[in-house]
Amino acid sequence: MHFVDFANEELKERESYYLQRYGLVPEFRIALHAGEVVSGEIGLLKKEIAYLGDVLNTTARLLESSRDLGSRLVCSDQIFPMVGSPEQFNLVGRGQLQLRGKQETIAVFVRP
Repeated sequence: MHFVDFANEELKERESYYLQRYGLVPEFRIALHAGEVVSGEIGLLKKEIAYLGDVLNTTARLLESSRDLGSRLVCSDQIFPMVGSPEQFNLVGRGQLQLRGKQETIAVFVRP
């Protein structure tokens, strides 16, 4: 079982609690992408760790697209050299996608 399935199963088991307490049931959506990220500590009095890089923006845009694609798990082809093939994770290709704010398209895979 993959994380997204596990998380949603756990939420489903507590569905009545969430409905009674909050009036809705939370859902997980996951976007995966790979690339270089720069991290650094910023601030003098209150220190924070900041993460910068186009990969963060692209991942956020993939997450936005998950609703339109009808899937809770969306990833780019950039992740597969690190984790294996799309078939290992029951993912299907949805072709090239034009993400908001991006000039180049990106190959996208989803969990049906």
